[in-house]
Amino acid sequence: MIGLVLGVVVLGAFPVAAQFVGTGILFDLGGGAGGFVWGPCAVACVGWANPAGLGWNSGIELCSGTGTQLGAAQVLTIDASGPGWRVEALALDAGEIVPGLRYRVEGLAAGGGLTLGNFGLGVQARVLRPVAPVKGLGWSLDLGLLWSGPLALGLVSKSVISSPCFPGEDWPRDLALGLAWPWTADPWSGVLAFGLQDVLAGTWTWAVAGEVAVGPVALRVGLRPDTLLVGGSVTWALFRLDWGYGLHSILPPSFRVSLAVRFE
Repeated sequence: MIGLVLGVVVLGAFPVAAQFVGTGILFDLGGGAGGFVWGPCAVACVGWANPAGLGWNSGIELCSGTGTQLGAAQVLTIDASGPGWRVEALALDAGEIVPGLRYRVEGLAAGGGLTLGNFGLGVQARVLRPVAPVKGLGWSLDLGLLWSGPLALGLVSKSVISSPCFPGEDWPRDLALGLAWPWTADPWSGVLAFGLQDVLAGTWTWAVAGEVAVGPVALRVGLRPDTLLVGGSVTWALFRLDWGYGLHSILPPSFRVSLAVRFE
């Protein structure tokens, strides 16, 4: 069913094909499985979707992940991060939709951030490259702010400036907001977060997510309109295995798994 819908979109107008994941939404699918459950809540979490949080990073982390999106496409991600920086490459491939017709889009994101006391500032560049059924190239620049304290408040302004992949297909300007409460009750720790996205578009959507961790094991739960997400991670030595599963009320489920190695 999903393949049929995608085929109709692609056949209807090639430039609209990139909008199967939106001009910028492809990047919301990346970041490995660790950020999959968080969604827009990650805007308020250090080390996730907000480039303003990169100034708090320590050590070097390399991560590679894979998964499926709504049972219709494969998602591949590779990212590396360190103190004040992060680079991510990702791709979405729906395979052959109908004989002779394939859909694939690739992306690259690079960001940097710095801290001023409890405040973080960050900038991120995103490059989108549709590969099939037609080729294109576009980019956008995002700005982020983050205050990290007993409560963390984050804001990301997406596509402050941009260049579209195709004429008439602009990157949507978006404002994402997040609020997170990290807590500790030895030996337990966790985070409870709330997020909003598509605020400027007037079609805003919400998300809530939480994590509980004890020792090397963490469990996560997230809720968005029409989608329940669960996930977790296990850490041993330098390695961390993350997974996430999204169950949509109507569409097929999505799944992510990733492996990270960290050097302090």
